[in-house]
Amino acid sequence: MRRKLITFSLVLGALFAAAVASAEFSVRPTLIDGASWRHADRRTVACNPTSVTASGFTCTAQVPTCIAGGGGTVAASPQTNRQFTSYLTNAANLAVGGCNSSGGVTRPGYRPTKYQRVLTDTAITLRREWHGLTRNSWSDPDVTAPDAGIPVLTQAQGAVATPAINFDGIAWGFDTAVDASWMLCSADSTNESCTDSGVDVAVSTEYVLVLDYSVSGVLTGCVNGTCVSKTTNLPTGAINLSFQDTITTLDGTGRTLYLGAMEVTQQ
Repeated sequence: MRRKLITFSLVLGALFAAAVASAEFSVRPTLIDGASWRHADRRTVACNPTSVTASGFTCTAQVPTCIAGGGGTVAASPQTNRQFTSYLTNAANLAVGGCNSSGGVTRPGYRPTKYQRVLTDTAITLRREWHGLTRNSWSDPDVTAPDAGIPVLTQAQGAVATPAINFDGIAWGFDTAVDASWMLCSADSTNESCTDSGVDVAVSTEYVLVLDYSVSGVLTGCVNGTCVSKTTNLPTGAINLSFQDTITTLDGTGRTLYLGAMEVTQQ
């Protein structure tokens, strides 16, 4: 009898654990390519390169605005390990290429997190890249191509007034003329500031960029698993944030942006 009771208890415990696991499955993070991604019940948009042969960026729930910058080129760019889409800007100073969502995909109060896979080009100088969630888009009447005018800052610069009207956002960015590292930046309609990740940008390298704004008042950013946080100049309130992944050429030469899979989740 004692043996039967022990066996029954073990079976009951196993069934209970399975039920709990099943109930929790939809809210547990899972691992995809080494990054922590949420399940579909928290996803607001997900995008991927269209295919290994077709150029473009295909998103769920959004029709993204993707440009190569007047006369530039959009192309499928299959690499050794995975597929990317490339955006080559035209050869004009401050030409912009990349993608942004056609409408807002989240708000600060929804506690969003953005995951983005990118590949750097064979050169990383004379260009500025931004990968984030921003209030403004290229069609915003307050500013045209905001990434042509929003600078990457050093951490030592502190808060600096943004050159665009009502510019809010959280982003990873780099401009090697300013700093060798990936910089975690944010803007609150008035000022922008950046925190140094300590991870130097390297050529021809894949990066998984995470922007985690799931805790009110704290932005945590991770570059290939190295994480830093900032609590200043964060966007707040009922403002719509769009995803934006862009490159700006800082001379008269076309520059190429490589975008891989992207996902935005919220609470």
